[in-house]
Amino acid sequence: MRERAASLEEEAGQPDLWDDRERAEKLLKRKRVVDRELRLLERLTEGVEDAELLLELAREADDDACIVVFNPDSGRGYLSTVFNEDWMMNFGFITECEECVGAVLDTRNASIENLLYVNPTAPVSEAIEIMRSNGVSQLPVCKNTPPFANAEVSGSVDELELMDVIHRDPNAMNVEVDKIMGAKLPTIGVGQKVELAVEMLETAPALLVLSGGRPLSVLTRTDLLSYFTAIAEDANGRD
Repeated sequence: MRERAASLEEEAGQPDLWDDRERAEKLLKRKRVVDRELRLLERLTEGVEDAELLLELAREADDDACIVVFNPDSGRGYLSTVFNEDWMMNFGFITECEECVGAVLDTRNASIENLLYVNPTAPVSEAIEIMRSNGVSQLPVCKNTPPFANAEVSGSVDELELMDVIHRDPNAMNVEVDKIMGAKLPTIGVGQKVELAVEMLETAPALLVLSGGRPLSVLTRTDLLSYFTAIAEDANGRD
């Protein structure tokens, strides 16, 4: 099993891996399966070794001896999440490929903060000022202060929705954001494929990027257009 994992690791590190995209994706999928099985085998082996050690201690101990064993918490109660690769990728714990959402964020204007947000108790006027001064059209609504847990994201505000609300009631400028906010933005992991982001942005105005289970940034269609433009310019430069 270890030899197979090492062989796949070597293949995945070849510089021409992505010359054949279909082959590369199949290879990486196969590698993930082998790596997962290897980790399971190693954990089982460690468990057997620990049991053998405890038996040896028991043989050497007196009849009145007390042996205390500390068992660390495991993911047994979280099998549907921690050991689910789709969940791990969506929450930004796993990098799926090189051409991932994180690469898009790396090409973005450095003057834009990674995560712009507004608190639910802030007035609508504050949300508008943040969007206007930073040139963005959506904001996640987050409780407390950074770093946020994903559970602290309670919704989002969009410039079109705000425009409609204020048009109907100018006094809404002083209303707290949580009174008029919309649904949460769809989430995508920082290590997930760019093509998934393209697909999701066909129906969503923006995406909330997660890294290590925490909100990292908001990804927009403009970010993707800038990324594709940079790739095209780089390719033309090499030609």
